[in-house]
Amino acid sequence: MKKPNVFRRFLRPEVILILLALGLATAALFPWDDNNSIDIHLHDTYYVIAISHICMLLAIPLAFAAIVYFLTRNFRQWAVLKYLHLLSFGMIPVLLYFLSTDFQISYYRQDDVFNRFNSVKMLSLATVLIFVLGQVAFLLNLIAGFIRGKKTATS
Repeated sequence: MKKPNVFRRFLRPEVILILLALGLATAALFPWDDNNSIDIHLHDTYYVIAISHICMLLAIPLAFAAIVYFLTRNFRQWAVLKYLHLLSFGMIPVLLYFLSTDFQISYYRQDDVFNRFNSVKMLSLATVLIFVLGQVAFLLNLIAGFIRGKKTATS
């Protein structure tokens, strides 16, 4: 009788996504710093959003993606696209850090503020592009899984 590999069970995408969703929800319930927020200026309106609220809102799509992976686990999907999608969710904390006021205050205290602002914009853009690429990989993988059909006993 073959012994089940417990470590392999935790590397499945649905398990990783559920753990990330629980981690974000826990971080939203117990914030480390009450003053950590993202400031958004749109035209003539200024929005201040707490990081804890964003964490709670981001836990919902993570849980939704975990449910989709759980329901489609019997379809033949590409593992590379699954883990590219998971890596793209790892870009969310990086983007939140770039947009948080703590990063901006510590980053802008030096000279040559304009060039540093452009580099922050480029880092934020690269992070968003990686995230969008991961979501496209998720959709392509779902479509390919439905086209390729269900797994057989040998695959």
